[in-house]
Amino acid sequence: MSVAPAVLSAASGFITYDHWLWAVTLLLLLDWIFFQPVLRVGFGSSEGDGQARSGTVALAALNVAWLACILGVATGGPIIRLAAALGLSIGFRHFFIALRWRSVRRGSGAPGFMAHWTARAIFLIEAARCLDQSVVETVLLALRWDFGWIILCAGTYKALSGYLSSNGMEYGRVNPIWGYHWRVFSQLSPTGWYPRLMNWLASGVEIVSGLLMILPTPLTQMLGAAAISLSFLYVACFIRLGRLAILMVVLPFLLWPQLYESAAAALAAFSVGLPWTAILIKTTLWVYIGLLPVVKVMQYLNLFRNIVFPEPAQRWLSAYANWVPIIVWRVFTADLTDFFCYVHGCDRDGRPIEAMVDASTYSLGNWRRWRFKLRMLHVTESIAITSVFTTLKYFPSKPDLFADKLWRYSQSLLADYGRPFPVLRYEFFKIEKRDTRFSFDKMGDFVIDCETGVVRREHVVAGFDFAKPADQSPVREGAAPGAMTPLSR
Repeated sequence: MSVAPAVLSAASGFITYDHWLWAVTLLLLLDWIFFQPVLRVGFGSSEGDGQARSGTVALAALNVAWLACILGVATGGPIIRLAAALGLSIGFRHFFIALRWRSVRRGSGAPGFMAHWTARAIFLIEAARCLDQSVVETVLLALRWDFGWIILCAGTYKALSGYLSSNGMEYGRVNPIWGYHWRVFSQLSPTGWYPRLMNWLASGVEIVSGLLMILPTPLTQMLGAAAISLSFLYVACFIRLGRLAILMVVLPFLLWPQLYESAAAALAAFSVGLPWTAILIKTTLWVYIGLLPVVKVMQYLNLFRNIVFPEPAQRWLSAYANWVPIIVWRVFTADLTDFFCYVHGCDRDGRPIEAMVDASTYSLGNWRRWRFKLRMLHVTESIAITSVFTTLKYFPSKPDLFADKLWRYSQSLLADYGRPFPVLRYEFFKIEKRDTRFSFDKMGDFVIDCETGVVRREHVVAGFDFAKPADQSPVREGAAPGAMTPLSR
């Protein structure tokens, strides 16, 4: 027996579709549990500001429906499982996809995106199992193709944005709002073999794994999937990514050969008996498979080279990418991780009264305001506050957009903190690399009047540009939220 068949034979029976589905639904259930203390913040308003609908019947009903759908996927028969997966897909699409350009929480960022991807994957597989084996095989092919491109592009973006010059992963490790062990890592040298190795592996493993998963060879697919699972298992020990890290450990098993076979073989106990439905689904999926590389090439040419496709192709493909969605993963590049903010409640004149968010917020102690602390420790909160301040980099010509997001986010903080302040002061720290350690240098303050929404910048370091992208970053202002086309176009 040659090496490849022997490896595949050893993997046979290790995991089936039912095993994978149980693991995924367990993670979705844990996610539901972890959201309970911050439910109002994440889902209490269509604008994501944590106001307006807190404690209402609508929010309670949404919460119950969310749990029912998770349990339906885990324990229901074919019809219930299909309906429950559809319910999750619709709900996740609204909160995690449709609101990502309108909510200050950015649709929960990559964790929300992958939760939606997971729910949609389950729904497509369950729907295909009600048709025939060829539809299941096409769905699994499309999911493998999609997942492989997601991983490949995530690694490519890192490589093109500074990781190969050792300017990336180390910031996340030392950043208080992202790193579990930031106190330890901030005292280590930012140069040397370890940071360089971590950056090369962070981008290189994703690039190689993405390519391996795209290749039509079972052994390479399994190796690529295993590499991603192991890499995110390692990352989960150091970086506060919440459900995203563990979900990315489990999702790649969808690409294992035995799972393919078990999902395709175990058709549902009933069939809808509509041949045209099978043809329509397979045709749609093949169109998606063909368009995906085209969209990815367009996005990267738009972003890195300021090259746009001829109209109307550019406009149509951009709209298609936002609808699907097909995104450019900017996960954990320096633009997002080389700064952080602490927040102080102040009097009317802007003098600090009480620290709302500081180093103790991200420690194991100080649980006096336990619900607020759980909120700040949730990965979606790190995404939210980061996204508010990256607005300065993504849309420097629109200060009103930043002011609006900061005001809405401030209103949300005050609602959860339990003590009113007329003014909030956001201390902006830049993470700098010294010879032997990292330093957190305060660059300035953003002081916001919580009643009027007026924002005032106070520089500590004269001339510091809060809107300047990180070194080697391709970030520049786009024509609109979600668009890769430059503003000048």
